[in-house]
Amino acid sequence: MKYAYWLTNIQGFGDQKCHCYAKDYFGAKRLYEMSENEWKTVAQVKEQDIVRLRESKKKWNLNAEWEKFLTKETHFITRYDALFPSRLLHLEIVPFALYYKGELPPEDSFQVAIVGARMCTNYGKTIAGEIGKFCAHQKVGVISGLARGIDTAAQGGALKAGGNSYGILGGGVNVIYPPENKRIYQEVSKSGALISQYPPDYVPRAQCFTYRNRIISGLADAVIIVEARERSGSLITADFALAQGKDVYAVPGRIDDPLSIGCNQLIHQGAQIVTTIDSLFEDMKIFNGKFYEKSVKNKIQLDKEELLVYSCLGLHPLPFSQIFEETKLPIGMLVKTLTELMNNGFVVEYYKNYYCRSEI
Repeated sequence: MKYAYWLTNIQGFGDQKCHCYAKDYFGAKRLYEMSENEWKTVAQVKEQDIVRLRESKKKWNLNAEWEKFLTKETHFITRYDALFPSRLLHLEIVPFALYYKGELPPEDSFQVAIVGARMCTNYGKTIAGEIGKFCAHQKVGVISGLARGIDTAAQGGALKAGGNSYGILGGGVNVIYPPENKRIYQEVSKSGALISQYPPDYVPRAQCFTYRNRIISGLADAVIIVEARERSGSLITADFALAQGKDVYAVPGRIDDPLSIGCNQLIHQGAQIVTTIDSLFEDMKIFNGKFYEKSVKNKIQLDKEELLVYSCLGLHPLPFSQIFEETKLPIGMLVKTLTELMNNGFVVEYYKNYYCRSEI
């Protein structure tokens, strides 16, 4: 385990590279024990990686660093461990490892992600908090990015009602961001878990939050958006959820409010509208934390061409030319596939020759 821990701490080594070196090629321990000359004789070890490996081994005292890590209240698991969340194994890019404080979400429990604007309104905070509280009463876990605004309000509502909360972080679990969330960080680590794919003391960077969003939706059974601007990280989470086959719900807002544009657009494009909190959970068919399939349609299996086309579509309409470029299907086959998807209710022609998913 300590060799995998070392691998995740090498600057420039992402999930796929760690996976290749730790599983596909030689194993993390073997990689660590190889000399630089041995690295140079292996085709899979790129020149820039040799530089990174050399620098890491020079600066890192592996045993000392691992012993220091073990003294902290932080757990470390890789994708090959039995405790690794099975929901994340279905992602396009599976996190190589997770760091967490607390206890991971139970595999058989229902989880809802509640995300939205950082600079939100009091109305948005109230709604997010009420949904979080209702989740707790239904024994449904609440997942968010623990950002300012909607995320914090949702977690706060769940915690006040004694529910389980899970914060998916864009930095390490020892880095409290934003700093004013210190109290809620501590509460989440006790009621659920703080979870990150980054080493414990890793300072968050802008690009980390997009990767974090795929884990938020990946761990959730449904995603609820409460207030989002036209261009928003919450909409990225919604797109990830779509690609992962998850349900997406949006809370509507005033048409003249910039914070409502994202949610209203999601609804216009097919997201399920939240009219009341009671109806939201009735629609999800959640009773005491149990989830039942909403429709037989969700169980329909798509063929290879349909899945290829459907997977490249999202909530935002794409022109036929872009779909053709991304799928590389012959024009006749693409037209036939789009027609089949529309006939079965999976895709709509938003306007002429522009297509998007019809069901969230």
